[in-house]
Amino acid sequence: MYNYIGDNMTNEIENIKNNGYIGLNELEIESIKDGVFYVNIKEKHLNPYGIVHGGLIYTLADTAMGASLIDIGYFVTINSSINFIKSAKCKKLIAKVKRIKVGKSIAFLECFIYDENNNLIATSNGTYHIYNTKPDII
Repeated sequence: MYNYIGDNMTNEIENIKNNGYIGLNELEIESIKDGVFYVNIKEKHLNPYGIVHGGLIYTLADTAMGASLIDIGYFVTINSSINFIKSAKCKKLIAKVKRIKVGKSIAFLECFIYDENNNLIATSNGTYHIYNTKPDII
């Protein structure tokens, strides 16, 4: 694996944890190393039908996939898609990331979103661009 962040990894993890959008949605990191993120569901996360809003589920998947690359460099999403398998009426959602292929500048990832009872809620695929130095846009 490439490791461009090196000693700054702790700082980058804190940047992810303290990001305004991530904080707004109250996403939590269980293990960046293993690509596991979660969110405890609150009323503000529900759509008008009382189920978890699809936007929150997508945010969880995209955040987990991108952050799972923190050990190899800076990253941005190139493309991502999501399949909603089951309506989420739950107390917690857990995102688990699998690296499909990581090259020098492109990474292909999958994310599986489960509820607290291990029911599959959604699957997502993501393609990410990896920078070896911090780009001007970040």
